[in-house]
Amino acid sequence: MIKTIMTFNKENKKDNKKTKIKKKREEGVEIALSELKSMKPFLIIINSIVLLICGIYVLFFNREAMDWRILTGLAFGNAAILLNFYHLGVKASIILRSRNAAYAKRFARVNFTLRFVGALVVFGIVIHFELVNIFTALIPLFYLKIYYTLKALRNKHI
Repeated sequence: MIKTIMTFNKENKKDNKKTKIKKKREEGVEIALSELKSMKPFLIIINSIVLLICGIYVLFFNREAMDWRILTGLAFGNAAILLNFYHLGVKASIILRSRNAAYAKRFARVNFTLRFVGALVVFGIVIHFELVNIFTALIPLFYLKIYYTLKALRNKHI
């Protein structure tokens, strides 16, 4: 009888721990998605500006540069930053709710390394097979820095 109760308590603790982790992840998803929704107008505007600049360059300076890789590069770069931001938001919310500082540091290091290496490998593959224009694939990586700098300037935090 006592063994049964102890086993039930252990299983209940495991389920409770899994539920807490799932709840943390869901909160992180909600935070990341709400932040991405607030960024949507900025991303649309800045992508339009980049496409306009690429169009002017192709139209007036280098007609041979017009290629489908410009559009795929921009789409790939945007997908990369959005997925990266989403992953970062979810993992950061888990780290911030962690009570163990050593665990949080190790978790952050491992996730940063995996995210960085994964992005490097994927970028290397698509650039190696010439599926994207390098310029238009790398420009979106700076969008988040620009967005948060402009947001801080607008709110006078800088």
